[in-house]
Amino acid sequence: MKVATISFLDGSRERRLASDLVMLTILATLSVVPYVFRLGFYSDDWAILSMLVNSPDHSFSSLFASQYADDNMRVRPTQIVYQAVLFKAFGLRPVGYHLVNAAVLASVVLLLYSTLREIGLHRTVARAVSAVYLFLPNYSTDRFWFVTFSYVLTAALFFLGTYAAFRALRSDRFVLWFGVALLALTASLLGMEVFLPFTLAIPVGLWLQRRRLLAAGLSVHPGALQTFAFLGALIVVVASIVSYKAANAVGVMSPDLPYLVRLAAGSVAVNFGTFGIALPHTFAWSLRQLPLAAMVWPCLIGAIVFLWLVRGEVPPRALRFWILLVVAGCVAFSLATAIFMTTRRVGFSSTGIGNRVWIAAALGAAAVLAGAAGCLTSALSSGLHRRLFPALIATLCASGVTTNVALSAYWVNAWPRQLEILENMQRVLPRPRSGTTLILHGACRYLGPAIVFESSWDFAGARKVLYRDATLAGDVVDDSRPDHFGISDEGVWTRLYGDTRVYRFGSDLLLFDDRAAEVRPLVDRASAVTALSKPSGCPRGVEGHGTMFLPVDTWYVNTFERWRLETQPRQ
Repeated sequence: MKVATISFLDGSRERRLASDLVMLTILATLSVVPYVFRLGFYSDDWAILSMLVNSPDHSFSSLFASQYADDNMRVRPTQIVYQAVLFKAFGLRPVGYHLVNAAVLASVVLLLYSTLREIGLHRTVARAVSAVYLFLPNYSTDRFWFVTFSYVLTAALFFLGTYAAFRALRSDRFVLWFGVALLALTASLLGMEVFLPFTLAIPVGLWLQRRRLLAAGLSVHPGALQTFAFLGALIVVVASIVSYKAANAVGVMSPDLPYLVRLAAGSVAVNFGTFGIALPHTFAWSLRQLPLAAMVWPCLIGAIVFLWLVRGEVPPRALRFWILLVVAGCVAFSLATAIFMTTRRVGFSSTGIGNRVWIAAALGAAAVLAGAAGCLTSALSSGLHRRLFPALIATLCASGVTTNVALSAYWVNAWPRQLEILENMQRVLPRPRSGTTLILHGACRYLGPAIVFESSWDFAGARKVLYRDATLAGDVVDDSRPDHFGISDEGVWTRLYGDTRVYRFGSDLLLFDDRAAEVRPLVDRASAVTALSKPSGCPRGVEGHGTMFLPVDTWYVNTFERWRLETQPRQ
């Protein structure tokens, strides 16, 4: 009778899990429908595509080698493989890339929910945390920008590995599950580094899970020896990958106190400022960016989330539970942020490309927000608590999808603008001479937080893709930032992300004026001054942010970025 009862409960549990996974799949699909078919390539995408298009041949080994030769790519083999596979499948058709990323994002939230349920988190709370995490705008760029899709893949692999490790504890096929866990976590670690600190917490999680299962009177199939063998293998893998990345990473350095202050302030400002304390303002701003008809989407998603939660199990009422969830979220957020203590190559922007790195920290933010909602409603009567908690979670999800859709509009509109510039360029310069450099003028770098063309790597990369010539070079000048562009006696110089490039005058240096649709040679200072004398009229943009600042970002840039410039050592 005992075995039959456990079997029945397991079958009921699996059916409930399946129904929740179906609902999360529907929500994940609805979250991307407004924009996924209209996105394109942006910024670093062109540099990656130029490597792939101009590789010696399009065999997988050649595509891998062409990327591995780049110092910035070598440290993340999983990203290299993923990009090569996507290019083999879709070439220069961006829709396929974005559909795959949407599917991987859906798998992230499905695996997250499965992991939360596997460790015994209350069903309604697991639903709430997973739904909030799905819709958070904290990592919105990972939805729109091909080069950041490896962040989403890394998240999926990490959650797959974590789920498999915990699932092994109650399975008689524990060797298979441990094998899946080890392979998935290895692939995750060889991708982006943002989930690395979480991997180090898995041994503690397995120990707590074993105690929970044994306390519940359930059998744990792998013995201590098998579990220690898995953990030993995982430690070896982590140590090996960390050593490999440390030897190949670019920009690794020891932190100092001013940087640690910036890191703490910036990470909190992005994740708990714009999308926390200032969430009402952010939501109001998002509403102003969208037509009234577009509001049907967040209202629909909010209603679905509310009905899904309110018809589920009654959420816990104990204040202690919700406080522990908030604390757990803070710990997860701190772990995810700690990885950036090893490098200063991180930006703090709520809506610009800098937010791509917060996909791991957003897990902690989702737990904090869900825990805060529980804290606010736990003291109410059972009936109010059961309805108000789902209402708060649904509101968070609706505001998140509203912001994501509002931000997506900039990326959607930046794509045809890029194609327009490239079409104009190809019309006036159908067959460029190999080895020439083309300077783009008269086109604004940014459209809100989205990038049109901003740098030597994206405009040059687009030229290499368009003309199938790896010897071509290019850059963008934008007179809205006088400190980022100038003319000297030797040539034209540009500065972006702290990197200064000088292009010497000569017959191989050309200027493309997008407004006039004409190309002029820059042979000396006089010709450059004449060609660049007409102001572009572009709004002031900041790398990593674009041209749109929400209040928290404005405060951070004006306070901590200025302080950084004042306190850093002078060269």
